Amino acid sequence: MGYDHGHQEAANEGLGGAGAWLCSLTGRGPMKAQAIYKTIGVVIRDFVNIQLTRFEMKIPSLLTVSPDRLVRVTDPDEEVFALYTGLAGSSECATEFDAAKSEQAHRHPTQVGSLGFVDSGASRVAIRLEIRAPPPQPTDRPAGTVQNRRAARRAKACSSSQNARDIQVELKQDIFATNYRSGDTGSIVWRASIHLAEFLWYELLFPSPAEAPLVGGPSEQDGDKDERGFLDMKRLTGLGRILELGAGTGSLGILCADMFPPESRASWTVSDQFDLLAIIARNFSHNQIGFSTSGPRGSDREESGVLFSVEEIDWVEVEKQWLKTQDIHQPRVQGTQKKADRRARYDLILAVDCLYNESLILPLLRTIDHFASDESDGCCSRTGPTLVIVLSELRSSEVVEAFVRHWLALGPAWSIFRLPSSLLHRPYPSLNIANPHYVLWCAWKNRPSDPATLARTT
Repeated sequence: MGYDHGHQEAANEGLGGAGAWLCSLTGRGPMKAQAIYKTIGVVIRDFVNIQLTRFEMKIPSLLTVSPDRLVRVTDPDEEVFALYTGLAGSSECATEFDAAKSEQAHRHPTQVGSLGFVDSGASRVAIRLEIRAPPPQPTDRPAGTVQNRRAARRAKACSSSQNARDIQVELKQDIFATNYRSGDTGSIVWRASIHLAEFLWYELLFPSPAEAPLVGGPSEQDGDKDERGFLDMKRLTGLGRILELGAGTGSLGILCADMFPPESRASWTVSDQFDLLAIIARNFSHNQIGFSTSGPRGSDREESGVLFSVEEIDWVEVEKQWLKTQDIHQPRVQGTQKKADRRARYDLILAVDCLYNESLILPLLRTIDHFASDESDGCCSRTGPTLVIVLSELRSSEVVEAFVRHWLALGPAWSIFRLPSSLLHRPYPSLNIANPHYVLWCAWKNRPSDPATLARTT
């Protein structure tokens, strides 16, 4: 059977390109190809299920949206196709988006068409965020219901001026380092950090409605599910232990500093390479935000009274530690293992616009894997496993594909999801982070299954 004829018959049988390929490869008709196709599918499905049963999914408590409403990432090619197809088909949407944002340009400078920086030629950049209540959303509920009355009270509260916030900061940039230090990208302010800060402020003050209750989470009787957003900001700003990788100028932490109440016991580690710690420290001091340089705060937050700590974390150096823990032939030294177990644990890891150099993809991912904890660590019992948020502006598809491929290659212990645009567009249609030029992934590590459970499934 020729390829063209087999392709046509396979198409008639609904097998598509995969069936046509099997017809050509085996020389069999479409019915036989269909049987082979189904058999392969069953084998792959069973293999994936067996791998997944080795781990128990425990959803991070910081995540308030059900994973069912997120897009699970399982294949790098499919993920890249979805992202860049959406980007290519968004020209009309992007034009409307930019037009809407031009009316609000005074909120902060954003140079459309640049590589992602705000202004690489200025020694100082003034940033202003205006956080305002979103417009009321239409509802299909009958008038006069309890939910409608509750939503009306909430809308009235949101419309009050006390919930509106203006955040103004001034950030210094190291123009010399940008122009003369090879490979330096962290000495200037990148807009992705500003846009994530804007999103987090809206999550704090005006959380988006949760259309479906979180699996295993509280029922509607336990609280108003409509007041949950993507993240549990009350928990995060009260007790959260945050690690920011590749912080650059420190813009994200500075813009989010006022989220944390005076009584907060949270901690935020702002980290980057050693050469960038000076610009981070200058920006925190310039905006009159206290910080320490003695490493992660963790449990001593109450004693120090300082929310932020500035710390050197070099991904390449952390990768070396990670590789030692992965080498099964490496003898385990008891003292070294105890020291590793004492490393700081985090509830949230942030990596914002860090996908720019393909050679740093593996060091970044291995650094994330090194600091992320699954629920079995015990120290994360308050909030479950570490939630990892990666926000990136879409540039090179090759770099994005390599990042997703290597992340998936870390193994089935990782659950990786993408936040769909539908969750970002509502109820804030003009949020910068909803621009199709961005992708926001969230992920966490799952603990190994109980041996008895694993024995029953293998």
